[in-house]
Amino acid sequence: MIQLNRNIAAALTLACMAFASASGARADERSNIKASDTAVAEELAKLKGSWRAIRGQFEGEPRQESFLLTFGDAVWTKQGKTKSEKGLFHLNGSSEPKQIDIYKEEGKPRWLPGIYSIEGDKLRICFGPARPQDMATKPGDKSLFLEFRREDAPPAATAK
Repeated sequence: MIQLNRNIAAALTLACMAFASASGARADERSNIKASDTAVAEELAKLKGSWRAIRGQFEGEPRQESFLLTFGDAVWTKQGKTKSEKGLFHLNGSSEPKQIDIYKEEGKPRWLPGIYSIEGDKLRICFGPARPQDMATKPGDKSLFLEFRREDAPPAATAK
């Protein structure tokens, strides 16, 4: 009977240790998620607003671009001379280069993986069927690079 109680006590001790370890791991995961959420919120604050396309490149060839791209919390809209488009986007501002995934609703709906950079009033985005590694396109890669200038002032930061 004493041996049985020792075995039960040992099993309970191991179970408690495993639970405590798992709880600590979950706390670390929650901290990482909060840090990630903060990074995304900071990047989103920089991105929100309207941007005017000034130039582009498709498959290594320059192209003239002229449209307005507006970012909200998770939605983008594109207003051209004759048509408009809309979709969703997702940011990962903690990666290097920073990542943006754009959901295009028009035509064949699909997610387009991309990268982006914001420097002052300049936004650069490169996306394609596969996530680009840098802000350039090559013949045959089906990637699109776009450069924008901010059209409006960035929204004021909210008080915490």
